[in-house]
Amino acid sequence: FGQVDVAGNITANQVDVADIVHVNNLTIRGAGNNVAIGDDGTGESLTEGTFGSVAIGSHALSAHDGASQNVAIGHNAMKERTNGSDNVAIGTGAGGTDGDDFGDKNVFIGLSTGLAINSTSSDGNVMIGNLAGTATLQSIANVLIGDRAGNTLTNSSRNVVIGNFAGTGNGVTNTTTENGVYLGQYAQTGTTNANGEIVLGTATGKGSNTATIGGDNITDIYMSEDLGAMVHVGNISGS
Repeated sequence: FGQVDVAGNITANQVDVADIVHVNNLTIRGAGNNVAIGDDGTGESLTEGTFGSVAIGSHALSAHDGASQNVAIGHNAMKERTNGSDNVAIGTGAGGTDGDDFGDKNVFIGLSTGLAINSTSSDGNVMIGNLAGTATLQSIANVLIGDRAGNTLTNSSRNVVIGNFAGTGNGVTNTTTENGVYLGQYAQTGTTNANGEIVLGTATGKGSNTATIGGDNITDIYMSEDLGAMVHVGNISGS
């Protein structure tokens, strides 16, 4: 079974240790109701003051010593983050690997989600999927779900982006978008700095305060199944 190093007492039904148990290359440590399982770097800065955190995986949550109740699972998950509370980061590099500023109450699931966040105002985000939101520096209350969803956004807030490559740009690099809704694979924007844009389906939006339903392959739009819906409009344009 290899070597077990225990700094404490072993009885018939329990093992009492000071802080750390080493089993071959596995390190298990606990301090302040924290749990860390991985290599020597995993959760090594967690203290009595950083209670209720869980770190699992090599170098997960290795530098965190300022806030509480974070869950980091995966190689380098929240590796050098030193602040931020009530965050969940699952996946290689999820939640970032450097010591830049970090926010609270975020959920990052997938390879390198939230990798570049560098703001204590980056709160209340949900990023799920391979490289979702990976370039984000300041992100506030964004929901990015899908393979590389919103992966070019750098400073954005209050967007809902669902679908592979959704929330990216068509002909532009989408970096700063607010209050947008992009639903569907390649639901994209065609402008920079859009605000209040809605795009449904595989389509490119028309800019701020516009709604686009479907791409150029859509031939008919039905407002209700039985065609009985009343449509209210202010103006109608043929363009």
